[in-house]
Amino acid sequence: MDDDTTTAELANSLEDFLARSYDSATRRAVLSERRVTELGGVLGEMGVFATSVPEVFGGLGLPMASLGPLFTLYGRYLVPGPLLENSLLPAVLAADAPETARAVFKAAMSGDGQLALVDPHAAGDWDGGSITVRNGRLFGRCHLVRFGGDATQLVVVSDDQQLWLVDPHVGGLEMIQTDANADPLSSFASVGLDGVAGTPLADASAAPRLIDEIRSWVRTLVACELSGIAAHCVRTTIDYAKEREQFGRPIGSYQAIKHIIADMHVHAASVRNLCDSVLADTVNSGAPTAVDAAVLKAHASKVAVEVCQDAIQVHGGIGFTAEVDLHWFYKRALALRPWYGDTRTLEEMVGAAALAQTTEHASTAKAV
Repeated sequence: MDDDTTTAELANSLEDFLARSYDSATRRAVLSERRVTELGGVLGEMGVFATSVPEVFGGLGLPMASLGPLFTLYGRYLVPGPLLENSLLPAVLAADAPETARAVFKAAMSGDGQLALVDPHAAGDWDGGSITVRNGRLFGRCHLVRFGGDATQLVVVSDDQQLWLVDPHVGGLEMIQTDANADPLSSFASVGLDGVAGTPLADASAAPRLIDEIRSWVRTLVACELSGIAAHCVRTTIDYAKEREQFGRPIGSYQAIKHIIADMHVHAASVRNLCDSVLADTVNSGAPTAVDAAVLKAHASKVAVEVCQDAIQVHGGIGFTAEVDLHWFYKRALALRPWYGDTRTLEEMVGAAALAQTTEHASTAKAV
């Protein structure tokens, strides 16, 4: 059976489960009560966290691009939990990690463990903190760590581009739970390190490449999730416009509403198509380039928020209330927008890369 068929079957199984067991009423209960890690064990048992982990380490061995359709579904259904951390980190790091770390990754893949990524770079243009290494010990602080307080193990990125596995209960580590109201699908913590011992996850030469790969995949998969959010808002708005009547006619029959929904559809489709293109390019390269991932995340962050806003506008006053789920999707889109760089930060990154490439070409031409 080829990889595309297996990926499609896995995505169909996940969607069947979500449609059956995670309907709107269940979602409202989970998010209202902030049970943000509740589905982790079930999804782990289904094997979704093992999708792209090599078979030799107990995974399904599918290409990393196979995670894209799953994260689109997470966005459409607004699934909470450390889905990114448990799916991505074992897939990228298992091959280079020591045997003790592989046991940790195996627990995360099954849903028995939860990983958190301690990367000051995640804050994008904000001050995410700094983590240094002295005499083999970790010092510093990362101000914003998703699921830090819930994690059974931490994957730490230091300023010198090295990767470490850290037990959150080790001496010298301070975990401060922070206000998570901005993101209904996550919990957050601030992690302080004062002479903390950790296990290196890769040798010094391989770690920078792995860090770049993790960051590119984070941006790509977050964009896929944002694509799913936009798709859900388009579908929900179309259904509402067909049912809601004003002056004796469905509001969807009015030209102004048609224009708004048409624009929503075009924008959501543009993100979906760009996601598909970037994922397709990884079949040969193995990972998105930093520029491709930045372009995709920048576009998805902008479009998803705008589509959510348009959906709320079409719904009118009820769109701002708890009677419909749009506010959850809007909050999630807003929360993901700055994660690993907002639109402006990433556009500046892409522009700098383009200028550097132009300068390099000009220097080469001059030398010739």
